[in-house]
Amino acid sequence: MVEVVSEYIAQHPDQFRTAYHELRPLGALELEVRLDWRCNAKCKFCGVWKYSREGMLPVERWREVFTELRAAGLAHVLFTGGEPMLYPHFLDLIEHVDGLGVTTAIITNGSLLVEDRVTRLAALSGLRQITVSLDSPDPAVHDEVRKLRGLFAKAMRGMALLRERAPGVRLVVNTVVSKSTADTVKDLLSLPVLPDHLRVFPVGLDIDWLNSLSGIEDNDWGSWADEAKTEQLPAESLAAVRGHLRQLAERARELGVSLEVERLRHDGPFNGDCVVPMGHFVVQPNGDVYPCCHVQDEPNRFGSLATTSVADLLGGQEYQDMLRRLRPARLPSCGRCSRYRDFNEKAAGLVMVGMPGRAGNRDE
Repeated sequence: MVEVVSEYIAQHPDQFRTAYHELRPLGALELEVRLDWRCNAKCKFCGVWKYSREGMLPVERWREVFTELRAAGLAHVLFTGGEPMLYPHFLDLIEHVDGLGVTTAIITNGSLLVEDRVTRLAALSGLRQITVSLDSPDPAVHDEVRKLRGLFAKAMRGMALLRERAPGVRLVVNTVVSKSTADTVKDLLSLPVLPDHLRVFPVGLDIDWLNSLSGIEDNDWGSWADEAKTEQLPAESLAAVRGHLRQLAERARELGVSLEVERLRHDGPFNGDCVVPMGHFVVQPNGDVYPCCHVQDEPNRFGSLATTSVADLLGGQEYQDMLRRLRPARLPSCGRCSRYRDFNEKAAGLVMVGMPGRAGNRDE
């Protein structure tokens, strides 16, 4: 999700270089917004549904934030969560963003794509994409991994409704490949409703973090962490999955479905400059702002929209310091990043010498 940023850089290379050296945001922004940590699924490999809901922004503040962001160049919002449709005012809020002339996209588990909701979503002029998370074409496997009985069937009904009511909205399926689902990857395009695009990536587990939770009884974190570790994809399974993906790619070409294979393509760590947060960042339910979906820890939080205006956030020292820390990107999660690797390597070709934050080569 850096299409808007990529297009801006391609069309405004001089402005991009200037913003890079001056440590400020681009003139076009696309955000990933987590409205709510709640989720009606209890996925083996994801603990988001266990996070605290204290301090969540009220809908009135969200409306103010989006209006301020529009003035700063907001062009696109991806709504995610948790399950974003569990946020009580989700439809009102996405309609507000749509009214600002901002395009939108949604990631959902598909369980709440019922008729009335799909009808309102279909009426949005700027809704570009809905992504449904489906980890296996086998209903029993999918429902077991996601810990919600009947989820597969509900998601299929929702996807069928989207095809009927909103044919112009791009339908995407996200598949997380884990130990439980690895054997079913090759059959992903046997789904009753085919997507326009299929995105496949291996389960991402922070084993050190999971180990640190072992034995913690509060909110049952320890038991969840122990189960999550069982979904780690072994090296031998990864090799088999790559073979399955070759079969899947052939089938995708036959059916006219585009295929994206994330974090299964690059070898070796990424250690270049990351310019993603110049135009894309993540806002959590309480208004805290982080560089991207991979970097959401307290040391790298660079502000809160609960207490700070958008103008002050993007013009502040914390934002500039965060950009410096990613030149080059040395955070552990950055080294494992494949999602933005191609984008960053392409953007690097436009950056002139004298990069801020580099020892012996400072132009600040």
